[in-house]
Amino acid sequence: MSGKRQTERARPGRQTRQSHSTPGSATRNQNLLRSLIPSFFDKIAATRVLDPACGSGNFLYVALRQLLDLEKEVSQFASTVGLPGLFPQSSPTQLYGIELNEYAHELAQATVWIRLHSMAA
Repeated sequence: MSGKRQTERARPGRQTRQSHSTPGSATRNQNLLRSLIPSFFDKIAATRVLDPACGSGNFLYVALRQLLDLEKEVSQFASTVGLPGLFPQSSPTQLYGIELNEYAHELAQATVWIRLHSMAA
């Protein structure tokens, strides 16, 4: 290369790229979003969380809370692109905890369920 900066000029009769989308591409994008959102929503509901030392279960509760918050955001976004309401599918059945102490294991289960139901109230 010679080090000179070359600029490309549009020649007559030559099409240039435009940065805006056409109505057809906007419709394609909307349709693509409408097909991707439900599958993403299902992947959230299929996510499994493992805490190898669950103790009181706080990490598992926070993980479930994050999954539910993400579902809510996706559902709100889906409504902006014309998809019907998506209902939360995440639940404590997605959570797995390992704990050697039986009491701590019971406490972790109770913590997740109680805190989850107190959120809904």
